[in-house]
Order: sequence, then C-alpha cells, then structure tokens
Amino acid sequence: MPRKAPTQVIEQRVTLGDLERSLLKPYVDNLVTAQKIDTIQESFKTGAYVLVGGGTVFIGYSLYKWAQAFVDEWTGRPTWADPSYRIWSDENRANFRTAHPSLFSRALQGPSILWAMMWE
Repeated sequence: MPRKAPTQVIEQRVTLGDLERSLLKPYVDNLVTAQKIDTIQESFKTGAYVLVGGGTVFIGYSLYKWAQAFVDEWTGRPTWADPSYRIWSDENRANFRTAHPSLFSRALQGPSILWAMMWE
C-alpha cells in the first residue's frame, strides 16, 4: 500500500471468454438453483406458520368449548343437545328461568334490603 494517495487511477477490466464462461457456468447455475430453493423454503415456512397458528386457534377453541361443557355439566345447566330445551315453549322457558334465574330477576325477587337500596 502506498503511503500517499495515488494521483492517477488506472481502471482495468477483465473480460471473460468462452472458456472462462463455460468454467463458471456450473457455479452460477448452482447459485440460481440455491436461490430458487430458498424461495420455496420460505413459502413452506409461511404455510407452516399459518397451519400452526390455525391449529393453535382450533385447539384453544376446542379447549374452551370442552371447559364450557364441563362447567355446564358440573353446575347442572342444560345441555342444548337435549331436544326438550331446543323447543322454547312457555313451560320450558318457565322451567329454565326457575332453574337458572338471571341477575335481574334475582335482584327483583331477592331480599327487600336490595330492593330498598336500589330505590332510595
């Protein structure tokens, strides 16, 4: 390396002939193939991420529904697969309301202290 900056820069070009190109062609072809393989692998990775994410959501939802069914069974709530609960006649509606009173009906039919607190 020179100690001083060069005052003149000579540009040299290398030109490849047919022999050099034929020698480099297998390497260039390998590089092009590797780039294509990388593109395909990225596509597979993206597809795998989508499938894993969808599977995770499906498993989470399945666990949620299973837990909900377990709690419904444990607390004695009706299973909606039972045909008698699918038909909302007045009798079934009244039976369901007495078995599972809502917060509003509990407040109105609850102790008179609660009623007095609400309307003071």
